Amino acid sequence: MANGRVDAEEANAADHAAGQALRHARDLSLIVRTKRGRGTDADTWTLTESQDPVGIPRRPRKVFAVRSAFRELGIPAALVYEILEETQGEPLGVLELSRRARIGRTSAHEALETLANWGLATHDLGKGWVQGKRSLTAVAVLVGADQAAAAQHRLHKDRRTKWRNWLAKRAHEPATLAREDDHYPFWLFDPGPVDPHSPP
Repeated sequence: MANGRVDAEEANAADHAAGQALRHARDLSLIVRTKRGRGTDADTWTLTESQDPVGIPRRPRKVFAVRSAFRELGIPAALVYEILEETQGEPLGVLELSRRARIGRTSAHEALETLANWGLATHDLGKGWVQGKRSLTAVAVLVGADQAAAAQHRLHKDRRTKWRNWLAKRAHEPATLAREDDHYPFWLFDPGPVDPHSPP
């Protein structure tokens, strides 16, 4: 996987949190940075584990957290929705959903209430929960998540354009330190705290 911090932030509706998440995943030995980003190229990260930390083999799965509706509904709702979609109409109880989604029972129950309120899950008394009829796209529009995703994408696109323009202007100049009166908008690209685990 080769995603930059901005791409990861945009996918997860985060702001400057994706770098922390990548460092956390690296600290758990789930990923390793194989190439440091330079210029307009992002860091390259590689998954290192074929099993979860608890020893359960991972299965291929979609990542629904990147769907804009779950910006508002939350990650637990995304995880529960994924399980409901995979079961294709087979009713499941809260306990089984929480086990499969690997979240707490209370979180699963709250996620199901959220999904049910938006028509993404329905409960059949005596049987369990199944996927609802409403589409995620319709829910994203209703909660305004599609507009939030578009606004964040425009902001990141504008920042990337400024960054690339700044790099292009200085590509053939001798290296100089940025000054306070420099036209480069350095405040937009603050790298945050230095990571002591970063390779040199």
